[in-house]
Amino acid sequence: MIYKDWQVNSGMDFRCIFIFLIFANAILAATTCIGYSESFDARVLDAKFRAVEGAEVWIKFDRGTSFGDKYFTTEPRLTDSDGMVHFTIQNMGTNTRTIDCKIVVTGSMGGSTVSETITVDAHGNPVDVQLDIHKVRFYVRDKKKGPVENATITLGDMTFKTNVNGVAVFYYKAGEYDCLVSYLDAKQTGTLLVEDDLDYEVLFIPYKIQVDVIDDTGVPLDVSLQIFNETFELDEGHFEYERSFGNEIDYVVDYKGVIKTGTIETAAETSAMVVYDVHAPVFGTINTGMVNERMRLTVPITDPGMYASGVDVPTMKATYKVEPADGTSGWNTATTYATAHDMYAVDFPELAANSIVDFKLEVKDREGNRAEIQGKFSTLASVDGSGTGGTTDNNTTNQTNPPETGQEEQEIPLIYIVGGVILVLLGIYLVFRIKSMGS
Repeated sequence: MIYKDWQVNSGMDFRCIFIFLIFANAILAATTCIGYSESFDARVLDAKFRAVEGAEVWIKFDRGTSFGDKYFTTEPRLTDSDGMVHFTIQNMGTNTRTIDCKIVVTGSMGGSTVSETITVDAHGNPVDVQLDIHKVRFYVRDKKKGPVENATITLGDMTFKTNVNGVAVFYYKAGEYDCLVSYLDAKQTGTLLVEDDLDYEVLFIPYKIQVDVIDDTGVPLDVSLQIFNETFELDEGHFEYERSFGNEIDYVVDYKGVIKTGTIETAAETSAMVVYDVHAPVFGTINTGMVNERMRLTVPITDPGMYASGVDVPTMKATYKVEPADGTSGWNTATTYATAHDMYAVDFPELAANSIVDFKLEVKDREGNRAEIQGKFSTLASVDGSGTGGTTDNNTTNQTNPPETGQEEQEIPLIYIVGGVILVLLGIYLVFRIKSMGS
């Protein structure tokens, strides 16, 4: 009986001793980590326990100072190809408070952030942090399946460039993400659904791009061309690029400060011809006429050149003034309009008969090249005096290209007529005189 009591009491004593040792160990740990020094590796793993390169890792620990913030958090650092980041920390030590012997290790990538807590001198190495993320690999290729290096891939809020093998690797937690893949002027966009590991291939087809810059007659021009984020000075307006990637290729042409822009849509064509109309329209022979008792000019205007922009009809303007002055001051405006292809009319209000009318005509083509011509015509009364019939002489002149002046008709003076008659009579007299002497 005594033996049994001793056994019971002994068991209770051992339990008390065990509990005491646990508390003592905790107290000892709390006091023995003062001024500790730690050196360890943190390793980030994905959902399949594979090392993750490029993940952010930081730690938070009690720095052991007697003043200021109790805890210190390091700046995020990126894991290497083995998913590792090495940390060395030093507790400064203090006797004014209890030191926290816990170290919090946090890893983050692809929208997943996980923290692991370890105790000073009571953890393994490395310290693993597993993230719920999946591997997404992009393969960027040309049409011959050759790798495209330095393509830029943006998935969600992360951006990488492809390596020499045309590969870029991402890690993301499950979800749907916007994606942009670009190389030079080539772009592809879309949405990726990440549920597990994913391999995604992007195919960029190279095109031979050609740009030619000419004037409206087909003559090549020396210009500056911006394309593929570069500037090229073109001799005789020709540009070629053997390997261009992209569905839409933008370009900017500068000819003497005149800018033209365009886009080559490679699905439809791979070349572009840029035309600068550098020649003004040309006036033809201008004729006058009377229509409904009003004077009218019939004006041929052409914009020559194979690639001319064409006459801009609304820009045509006609002004006139009458000599001698008919009570008006300065120049007046006449009505202009198109009557047929390359044919235009200028209608005037009622003008005084037997007057000289000065006129100016100007017009532009659709690219702003301006042509001007000046001339004059006379207003004559009609044959029957009513002002509704008859015709007028075409006295139109063109200061730009004036017509040749014809010879004026000359009247025969009366003295020449009388002298001629006397000579004829004298000749007849001499003939008869000679005949009479001979007989």
